[in-house]
Amino acid sequence: MTPTIENTASRLVGINDVAGPMIKISKRAWLRLCEEGKAPWGVKLGARRLWDRAELECWISHGCPAVHAGRGAK
Repeated sequence: MTPTIENTASRLVGINDVAGPMIKISKRAWLRLCEEGKAPWGVKLGARRLWDRAELECWISHGCPAVHAGRGAK
């Protein structure tokens, strides 16, 4: 199936859908984990940062492993 705007957009979730309901931490704590490379960084669309729901569910099911060295790492 070829991705379309409609089916791709329905997979993307914002911080309000991630931090509280999925991860059970505050929005600030979630963003800190992302900045430190301990959680998926997501994608930036305009002023919003969004995450792929399937990627997050896979990350959670694998025990929330670090994903990279962090946004500011060299």
